[in-house]
Amino acid sequence: MIDDGREQEEAKLAKRGSADWAFAEYINWELEVKRPRVQAVTSLFQRATALHWQNEELWETWIEFAAQHAKASLLEVCERAVKAVPAGAGLWAAYLRAAEATQQPSGAVLGLIDRAIGTGLFEKNVDGLVTVYEAGAGFLRREAEQTSRPEDEREGAAIQPAIKLLKQAIAKINASE
Repeated sequence: MIDDGREQEEAKLAKRGSADWAFAEYINWELEVKRPRVQAVTSLFQRATALHWQNEELWETWIEFAAQHAKASLLEVCERAVKAVPAGAGLWAAYLRAAEATQQPSGAVLGLIDRAIGTGLFEKNVDGLVTVYEAGAGFLRREAEQTSRPEDEREGAAIQPAIKLLKQAIAKINASE
């Protein structure tokens, strides 16, 4: 028997034909508590994305949940999200932030940028290009801030990778117009 109102929420979901919006309502209900049951919510996300795998909002909500409550699965959720919705620039940006948050090596984060751009799905999507490059440049800027000190002569050099990435972004954006 499902407890704490879950039986009622499951009945609503079934009555609504397991629609994506019905899953979203159920998930929001689960997240209203201060300490959600991680396994139950994760299971709900798995069910929702199995049926509605192209729903970018469901993936974004799952990524936010994993970042707060299930950090061990965060990168896996991000990987699944970009595989399901490869044109989701917001998902790629979230993946970059997750890689940074989980302290992945700089090369791995930069590899994600290359992977996102390499899909070719953002060639005609300026907003998508900006979203991905902005997330990457933000990562590089934060990395530069952590590795250099104002009195350090390398401070200018530390920001060079971000500048290079932004120049690459400008060239890509100009080419897509």
